[in-house]
Amino acid sequence: MKNKSPPHYEREISEVRPRTYKKLSIISGVVIFVVILLFVFIIPQTYQKYSLYTDTATVQYNAQENYQETVNYDSCDNGAGCICTAHGGFLWLTCTQCSCTRQRTVVREKVVSVLKEKTESDSATLFQTLTDTRISEAEAKQTVQTLLTFISQKTGESAIVGTPFKEGNNWKVSLGNIYVIIDSNNGRILSVVNGNTVTSFDSFLREINSQ
Repeated sequence: MKNKSPPHYEREISEVRPRTYKKLSIISGVVIFVVILLFVFIIPQTYQKYSLYTDTATVQYNAQENYQETVNYDSCDNGAGCICTAHGGFLWLTCTQCSCTRQRTVVREKVVSVLKEKTESDSATLFQTLTDTRISEAEAKQTVQTLLTFISQKTGESAIVGTPFKEGNNWKVSLGNIYVIIDSNNGRILSVVNGNTVTSFDSFLREINSQ
C-alpha cells in the first residue's frame, strides 16, 4: 500500500503555495516599479544639443580704388584729374601727355566674425524628454545672451534679454523688441519674431553675418 500524507500536511502545503506566489508577485512588482522609475527619472539618454559659437570667415567684397593712367592727346590736362607730364606742338606749348587719376572697382577679401551653430552630445532622462525640459530656462537664456553679444559686436546695438517662458513645447525669450523661439528639446533657435513677422533662424543668421 502507498503511504498517504496526513491530511493536515496537505492542507499546510496548499496554504503555503498561494502565500509564496503572492509574495513573489509583490516582490516582482516592486522590482519592476523600481526599474521603471530608474529608467524614467534616473538613467540618462544621449541626445544632440545645439549651441552657438563665434568663428571667423574670409569674405569677398567690392571696393573702389584710384590708379594712374597715362594718356596721350593734345590738351589732355583739360580733363578732370589729369596732370600734364609732357609738352609738344608749336613752341612746346601744347600738353601732349598726361597722368590721369582713374577709379576702378576691385574685389578684395577680409576676415570677419560669423555666428555659427554646432551640435554636441548631452544627456537627459526620459522624463525630461517626455516633458520637453531637456533644455533648462537658464540654458535658453544663455543662448539668447550669446546671440545678443554677437549682434552687439557687429552693430553696436544693445538690448535686454528677458526671462524665458514656455510657449507650447518651446522656450520664448524676449530680446529688445523681438522674440527668440528655442526648441526646448535640443536648444536650437527655430525662429525670430518681430511683431507679426516670423523669420527662420537660418535667414536671420545669414542677415546678421552679412553685416
